[in-house]
Amino acid sequence: ASALGYTSIIIAHASLDDVYKSNIPQTGIKISHAVLLDTSDKNKIISISKEAAQDNILCLVKAKTPEFNRFVVEKTNASIVDIEYTHPKDHLHFRRSGLDQVLCKAAGVKNSFFSSLNTLLSLNSEEQGKILGRIKQNAHFCAKYKVRYALCSFAHDPLEMKGAHDLKALWKSLGIKYD
Repeated sequence: ASALGYTSIIIAHASLDDVYKSNIPQTGIKISHAVLLDTSDKNKIISISKEAAQDNILCLVKAKTPEFNRFVVEKTNASIVDIEYTHPKDHLHFRRSGLDQVLCKAAGVKNSFFSSLNTLLSLNSEEQGKILGRIKQNAHFCAKYKVRYALCSFAHDPLEMKGAHDLKALWKSLGIKYD
């Protein structure tokens, strides 16, 4: 990660037990941990997000349906991953990016949204173009309503990681300001 230009990374685990068991050696990079939930069980999400918040662990939830995403934003402090994939097709007259002003206002400062570069790269070029348009729209929504939004690697293997400069270049080519 340091060779790719990162100063800090977040390692996503499948459960809180995996976070507590992880023993990663300290290096010059700031390492944080997160739990990535891919479930529709609302009670499980509420309990895990509360426990994770007490231990300063980031709680990520994979996006599902619009109703489910709204529940996550309104009832928990978890962040949503890959909200761009909620709708399989765009409407004839507008893009269905998964975010709207109602969800952004509800998110406020307690929630954030993440997009996965790894998922994007696994798609064919036509689908990539559609998802890039959705990412750009979501970034503009989040900037307007002051909600955190990030494009992250979500690599499963260290060799799948892309450089920090690659992510910044993609962000810049989409016309999005980054911090």
